[in-house]
Amino acid sequence: MAPPRRVTRRDAEEFLRRLGDRVGEERERLVQEHQAYMNGTRDSDADFGDEETKDDAPAAPPTTGRRPRMTVAAREKDGSLLWQK
Repeated sequence: MAPPRRVTRRDAEEFLRRLGDRVGEERERLVQEHQAYMNGTRDSDADFGDEETKDDAPAAPPTTGRRPRMTVAAREKDGSLLWQK
């Protein structure tokens, strides 16, 4: 059994948008299929039976340049923080 999947807000909103006009048994079936997919017991997401497919979010661009470092608060000679005075 696969581990549970994480859902993004975009994915959840897209599923609810596509589910919007479905009613009755079809809606219940789609919700159950989607829940099984999210729990990791199903390999594919709910089959809406239409041509529209879910687009994956684009990958984040690679980071370029240097990465930010942790900053340290400025101290005086005696070791006390400047902003506390």
